[in-house]
Amino acid sequence: MTHTVLLLQPAAAKTTRTYYDYESIAELVDGLCHLYEQRVRAQNPGMQQVEYGLGDLNRFIDELFDCGVLTYDEATRSYKPHNKAWLKEQCYRLLKARAKPANAA
Repeated sequence: MTHTVLLLQPAAAKTTRTYYDYESIAELVDGLCHLYEQRVRAQNPGMQQVEYGLGDLNRFIDELFDCGVLTYDEATRSYKPHNKAWLKEQCYRLLKARAKPANAA
């Protein structure tokens, strides 16, 4: 488990700044997916099921005015900063791993 903090500013207004606290990088990716799904539902109120791909999630990340991640490093007992590119890579790795069939090597 790696304590992880998502720092988010969706729009230019400083009042939109917020953060989300997660116990792992996997929870971070799940949380980000949930934020994207909420946005899609808000833009399309009648939509019953949200379907999207990694490209859609990457565009969502790119459209954020500002976004950063801090992960706790046990060895240094400090938080390490990460940018949008790192966040996209984590999304790719986790979603790819989840998409693999259980019996695939």
